[in-house]
Amino acid sequence: MINIERTNYGFASIQASAEEWSGVKAMVKHAETMFSQTELLYQLSGQEEDRRPRLQGLIERLNVMEELPIELPKDDVHAVLCAVKAMEDFDVPGLDATQQNELLDQVAEYHVTDIFNDDLASDQQLAL
Repeated sequence: MINIERTNYGFASIQASAEEWSGVKAMVKHAETMFSQTELLYQLSGQEEDRRPRLQGLIERLNVMEELPIELPKDDVHAVLCAVKAMEDFDVPGLDATQQNELLDQVAEYHVTDIFNDDLASDQQLAL
């Protein structure tokens, strides 16, 4: 089961099984290859011309992060969530439809504004 929880002011921890994490990385990678056919250009933050290169950089970082849970900054958590959700209408290489749908269902419950909602955060989560 994928779990995303705020750890401090600008970071969140992602916990998943090794199989789920592999699937998430495959979906993020495929989202980058399908970038122009998705809404990612409009969903990701930053300058328009920097969005795809930032997603490519995130993929490189995710490839070296093997030990779970991992901690990512808010913008990276947002990019992962958007990229996974963007794959709803695409077949992701290496994932069968059941695996992909299970990951989509698990990620669907998360939104970066809920994860980083200061009104719901503990004092520790708000620490810099």
